Amino acid sequence: MAPPDRDKDDDTFSFTGPSLGPDGKLESPSPAAEGVGRIERVAPLRPPARAPKSEPLDLVERPPRPDTDYVAPPPPPPAKVPSRSVGVWPVLLILAAAGAGGFYLRERSRAQKRPTPAAVVLITSEPTRSTVRIEGTEVGTTPWAADNTWGPGLVKVEVSHPGYRTWTGSFGGGAQARLDAHLQRR
Repeated sequence: MAPPDRDKDDDTFSFTGPSLGPDGKLESPSPAAEGVGRIERVAPLRPPARAPKSEPLDLVERPPRPDTDYVAPPPPPPAKVPSRSVGVWPVLLILAAAGAGGFYLRERSRAQKRPTPAAVVLITSEPTRSTVRIEGTEVGTTPWAADNTWGPGLVKVEVSHPGYRTWTGSFGGGAQARLDAHLQRR
């Protein structure tokens, strides 16, 4: 069916009728109008209304605006110089005393004996998180490290873990030491 011709009034028409559905079959808008199209009258298209003409703008030429209206404060007045001048000898005397004091402090710090870094004891084990006892006192779990502040001589160590045989060993007091305990299963 061809679309209808336009009237003299330039009205627009739309055609509603059968169409193809998603399955490719012919469908109609209603069961009563099956196979028959309908013509509906639609309002005509009109161009949008135009704004009325305005008067041209009168442009006035002006100088550009400054970027800021900041005005710098006046500079401070110059410092006054005391009327009396200080002699050279008092200044030299003060400098000499300061130099002698610095020399004294430097020599004093050299004379002081600097402490030597403490030796460290490090105890590791397999398995980790085993209990560490030094001279019978429980001190923590492996891996364990501490300053070696024990006196000279051998210091006894025991490392134990549930389900393993206790490991025993020793290290020298006051010296750097590292012990690796490999515990064996019972």
